[in-house]
Amino acid sequence: MICKICDVNEIDKPDGICIDCNIKFDEKMKRIWKAIYEDEINIFDNETCNSCRKDIQIRAKMSHPVPLPYVGKDFFQDENNILFAGIESYGGLELKEKQNPKYDPFTLNRMNELYFELDKDKKGRRKYYPFWRWVRTISEEIIGKEDDSFHSIAYSNLLKCQARTYNLDDNEWECFESLCENCIKEIRWIHEEIKYLNPKNVVIFSGIGFDYYLAEMLLDGVRPIDIIDKENKITSRKLLFTDFIQGDQRYIITNHPRYSNQIIKERIIDILSN
Repeated sequence: MICKICDVNEIDKPDGICIDCNIKFDEKMKRIWKAIYEDEINIFDNETCNSCRKDIQIRAKMSHPVPLPYVGKDFFQDENNILFAGIESYGGLELKEKQNPKYDPFTLNRMNELYFELDKDKKGRRKYYPFWRWVRTISEEIIGKEDDSFHSIAYSNLLKCQARTYNLDDNEWECFESLCENCIKEIRWIHEEIKYLNPKNVVIFSGIGFDYYLAEMLLDGVRPIDIIDKENKITSRKLLFTDFIQGDQRYIITNHPRYSNQIIKERIIDILSN
């Protein structure tokens, strides 16, 4: 079997990526981090992040932060590129009670597994991720099939850390207002990433139980929040959907796919196609 990126090196499993391509990806991401955050090593070692972690860790467990996880190799060359942003860093990171804000970056292998849904459960069945199913479907409709779309997207999160309360009943996540305020409004990580990446399209899945709150914070009075007269498939809440053009960029802000409706996915594809 041959690496799907370089088409040269041999690998052990189908749809995999070789060590050389993973190393090149890591080096590329460090250069991008340095350009965005002005430091590729101590990205989150600053007054705002340290204060935020100290405050939240009194009440909760907190993961290491995750910088911008993924930029495809053809992202800057593709005029139809898309930046997707989720709510919080994730991907099976262990929750750790540590003050030292080292980061846990994604590997290219992990992004490949998530995007193409290569993860399998104990019975050997492929796992289903609503978020990544939507990302891939939208990307393939706008950019092209399979690898073409994978190489022309970027992926990030509004919040760079996970936070879980010590009471882990139902594994529910408490929305810490201070974390949202610090990440989005104070240090403005997502805004800095958008500024550097300069994507044509920005699609933000702003969360589950607090999507309105985060959307308001993101827009910060720039645009009103639109509500679609359609309830999501799990709760009775109305669906959030806002799209607008700012400069040369198209923005779409809506609910997380897991708690959304197919009508939203179709609307996203329709808007980005025109």
